[in-house]
Amino acid sequence: MPKKELNQWLSPSLQKEVNLLKNLIQEVSNPKIKNLLLFAVAKSCLEASYVSFCPGTTFYPFKEKEEFWDLFTKKVIQIYQDLEKVHRHHHYGKSILINDTCLNAQKYIQPESIDFIITSPPYPNDLEYTRQTRLEMYLLDFVKSMNEVQQIKRKMVKSSTKLIFKESQSESFVQKFTEVQSISEKIYEQTKDKNWGFDYPRMVREYFGDMYLCLQAFFPLLKPQANFLLVVGDQTIKGVYIPVCDILIEMGKEIGYRNCRKELFRIRRSTGHKILLPEEMVVLEK
Repeated sequence: MPKKELNQWLSPSLQKEVNLLKNLIQEVSNPKIKNLLLFAVAKSCLEASYVSFCPGTTFYPFKEKEEFWDLFTKKVIQIYQDLEKVHRHHHYGKSILINDTCLNAQKYIQPESIDFIITSPPYPNDLEYTRQTRLEMYLLDFVKSMNEVQQIKRKMVKSSTKLIFKESQSESFVQKFTEVQSISEKIYEQTKDKNWGFDYPRMVREYFGDMYLCLQAFFPLLKPQANFLLVVGDQTIKGVYIPVCDILIEMGKEIGYRNCRKELFRIRRSTGHKILLPEEMVVLEK
């Protein structure tokens, strides 16, 4: 992480403490224990940092926070207690982690082999998730430069204007969906005379283009009558309401999913306006 950015996230004293602890953990011979301790370092460091989420990423140098070593100690104890509980059960099976874009799912998963999918994809709310997780990615050595961060961004669902690149063209897949085009045009009308927000209309089109490609990629991988469940929420941009769930259902039907429906999960209250935004479970059946 560049020094200037690191100083924005962490105090100089905290940087020294974290580096000291990371060096000590490197001496641990068991790689599984080492990784758990490094995870505790990253989580504790975030809680002791200047970072604040509201819901974007900002920094408060004078915010009240616990001491890093206290946070780390509590986190290690919590991990130990959680592992004790898990150890009492032996029926969880094994998990396989695939670190790739979901558009490449067919490289790893056989056709008609999935019984059930559940996910909570990003919403079109202009949150840039690599920004929110930047500190942990650097501390845990997932990335070593901004170029590596950018490579991750290029694979993400474009729910933020900062994830759109010159070569992005997912919007071409949703030209046939009139509601997506209508919403994009309404947002354009709200921002055309401003010196900000000019890329919001494209962000909406790119977002739904990416989601269309995701739904399409998993369709042949699901078993007949299997369900694809997405926890998503409607959104607003510059006063324009985006019925995310309804649009995803429309796209699912066009791809070939059946019995497409939504079930209310909760109501979200925005900090920027008084419009209530439902968060719902979109259910698509193969």
